[in-house]
Amino acid sequence: MINFVTAILSFILVFVIVVIVHEYGHFWVARRLGVRVLRFSVGFGPVLWKKIDKYGTEFVIGSIPLGGYVKMLDGREQTLTEAEKPYAFDQKPVGKRIAVVVAGPLFNFLFAIFAFAIVLTVGIEKIAPIIAHVDEGSPAALAGIKTDDEFVSVGGKPTDDWQSVYFNLLQHVGETGNIDVVVRQFPDKPLREYSLPLPSYASGEKNAQRDPLNAWGITLGLPHVPAILGEIVPNEPAARAGLQKGDKVLMIDHKPIKEWYDLVEYIRTRPNQPILFTIERAGETLQKTVTPEEQELEGQTIGVIGVKLSIDAWPAELNRTHRENILQALYLGVVNTWDLSILTFDIMGKMLTGMVGIDNLAGPISIAQGAQQSVESGWMSFMSFLILLSVNLGVINLLPIPMLDGGHLLYYVLELFRGKPVSEKAQRVGLVIGLVFIVGLMLVGLHNDVTGLNK
Repeated sequence: MINFVTAILSFILVFVIVVIVHEYGHFWVARRLGVRVLRFSVGFGPVLWKKIDKYGTEFVIGSIPLGGYVKMLDGREQTLTEAEKPYAFDQKPVGKRIAVVVAGPLFNFLFAIFAFAIVLTVGIEKIAPIIAHVDEGSPAALAGIKTDDEFVSVGGKPTDDWQSVYFNLLQHVGETGNIDVVVRQFPDKPLREYSLPLPSYASGEKNAQRDPLNAWGITLGLPHVPAILGEIVPNEPAARAGLQKGDKVLMIDHKPIKEWYDLVEYIRTRPNQPILFTIERAGETLQKTVTPEEQELEGQTIGVIGVKLSIDAWPAELNRTHRENILQALYLGVVNTWDLSILTFDIMGKMLTGMVGIDNLAGPISIAQGAQQSVESGWMSFMSFLILLSVNLGVINLLPIPMLDGGHLLYYVLELFRGKPVSEKAQRVGLVIGLVFIVGLMLVGLHNDVTGLNK
């Protein structure tokens, strides 16, 4: 129950932030261009809170936090007096209307750029992409990849952490054939190059859908790291059982534990089953019984106890610190936001052409789970999730679908070329088509989420 509530609250938090950024873009540009804004709403449905500023704009929080909107003075929706016409959105030149529409997605991209810059200026603590386990008989094992190998590059692009391994793979999503992978035995053995089959994302093929490395039989992790507990999450099983930060796990259920990876795997496979921990604390040996709680992860039910690996247990050579000055951080923020936007457009295009199965489309449950994990993993993970969600919201809203900003943009571009607005009848038909399409996508995403939970 606690996990469910946390997931919902985390979803609301991240979604509200990116929605506020998006709608503020419309609001800010509209006001600068002389358009009267009647309402700025975060959420839909019955009003929970409302404030009116000196310009007469209502700032509203709705009871259903699944979006937001900026309502402007518009002759298509209200009867205008002669005094009001100069401030109406529909009376503005088409160029200004385009600027107002584009501002929402643009602010999402700007948010991502500055968020990237903040993260890079503060500094990112990364972990080297070490292979913790290779399944026997898997494509990776047959190629010659081994436990303790470190990814050096994937697809010709360097991989200095886990995220870059996945990002480089995702750039080839939906493609067939092989991809070049360069590894070395950690920490500094000679480089070895292999060619591995690209993971499939076609409809119905689930082995690679959530984790593309699963198709190769590879598990990334921290091999040969002692099981020393780091942060203990309050009110979770470990905290309730009396485990503390710095405890070294010696045995579980009277079985010796040497590495963190073994401890994690043992806990994951035993939800709701009491586990006897034998720990060392300040030179004293103690025993604690912990019962992992159930958690849904990528369609599987796993056990969790609410602990993190102590950073003191990480070998120093595994750490990768990335820190930039503010100008370089801003530049990299632009580059990273651009790359992420192009990747998002690319994956959407491959879904439409069937190269990527639509069963890879995530719905609100998956987003809520991702939000929960990012909140629980610290501010860096939270910022990364916000960046991802903000870029996705910006990209989606640029799609030429009626109801979305991209649909309005399409109408205004046509107006530029035709010299007159698209007819109200055509816009109404487009609105219905867009509504059906958006609701359909939401239902597909929700179906994928529920299907994944029931596996």
